[in-house]
Amino acid sequence: MNVSAEAHEGEGGDRLRYALGSQGIDRVEVYLAERAFAPHRHDRYVMGFTTAGLQTFDYRGSTRHAQIGEAFVLHPDERHDGRPGSAEGFGYHCLYVAPEQVSRCLQGHPCPSFRIRSRRILPCAGRWPAPWQAG
Repeated sequence: MNVSAEAHEGEGGDRLRYALGSQGIDRVEVYLAERAFAPHRHDRYVMGFTTAGLQTFDYRGSTRHAQIGEAFVLHPDERHDGRPGSAEGFGYHCLYVAPEQVSRCLQGHPCPSFRIRSRRILPCAGRWPAPWQAG
């Protein structure tokens, strides 16, 4: 897998690290205390978990919250935003996965329609589960 990695830091400790993969899967780590994401869309599934603070985002007509250790999935081409839900800001790690990759894993079956509901998956968030860690 060819990977291109880059990091950016901004005011107030805001930071973004990403690695672009050649297999239809990219990895991103974000921490925002000062800024927010304007409404936007992705052409991929966004699968991630909150690593710091409280993540607040508007998705499918309602405001959602994801706390530390909670997972979230956003569907391709669905409008959403993102902002700190508390004074400490928020952080998350996520994978951007091409629908073709999900379909391939499902052996050609249609991609599922995930209901957005944050789920606590990690007792100790703040780092990738071992299989997802960057080399």
